Amino acid sequence: MYISAVRSFLKVAQSQGLVEKSPREFLIRPRVGITSYGRYLDLEELRRLIGAATGLSPTHRATVLLLWSTGLRVSEAAGARWLDVFKDPAGRVGLRVVHGKGGKERIVALVPETLSALAAIRKGEHAGSEELDAADKSPLIPSITERRAYTAWSLWRLVKDASRRRASRRTRAPTG
Repeated sequence: MYISAVRSFLKVAQSQGLVEKSPREFLIRPRVGITSYGRYLDLEELRRLIGAATGLSPTHRATVLLLWSTGLRVSEAAGARWLDVFKDPAGRVGLRVVHGKGGKERIVALVPETLSALAAIRKGEHAGSEELDAADKSPLIPSITERRAYTAWSLWRLVKDASRRRASRRTRAPTG
């Protein structure tokens, strides 16, 4: 990053005639390896993860579906509430993410399967309902024992539990 900034500065200085031969020609930017390879699930791995989460509990399933279908960070999912869910004039359901990176607000779509999974674990006066209520401050993913929200750490544990279950089912020897 610093080398790029210095190169840019020297390029401007050379273009304005402040320096004849710029030392930037001698600055070589280091190659940065791509570290994101292998960090994403392929479709079959995703199907197995959702299947494993479904086998654990409706909360595990709803968490995995929410994170997968929206691309939310775990902390954003932990902070999501039902009052952030809305339906636009075209009938599409969205989620207003107010705890985004840098404090920025953004909108993500909620697919019907995810909305149904979230409704299945909903507690309170709208328990089990996809009915939207702008005054409903309950968490999108309520904890099992209380009406509080899961923390980011506990949501991460739910996904990790499903991942372990998926891995153990994959490595089991066939019976028969």
